[in-house]
Amino acid sequence: KTASLLQACQEQAAHTRSVVQGIAPSLPVFKGLDWRLDVQVGSRCLRGQSSPQMTLQIQSERHGQPQTQLCQASLEDVEAMRVEIKAALQQLSSNHTRRVARLLR
Repeated sequence: KTASLLQACQEQAAHTRSVVQGIAPSLPVFKGLDWRLDVQVGSRCLRGQSSPQMTLQIQSERHGQPQTQLCQASLEDVEAMRVEIKAALQQLSSNHTRRVARLLR
């Protein structure tokens, strides 16, 4: 009974992988990041204050086509993005993620 179930799963493994890969979303591939820090230091409205802004230019590629996104964010938003990216990278190295990736190969 167990042997026949195992054999049926092994026979369908290639088909299952191809179906899963076919429905997986196509995500852009990160290629590069350029940044610039802009700080307004002199203004009648902002006496004694500064208003720093980060300008980020993100290069990526999807289906072989290069893409560029330009965004501007406050330093607090950049810090929040850094925390999220760090958490995502830590999750990539988790045992669960490795098991799922191994099953999809």
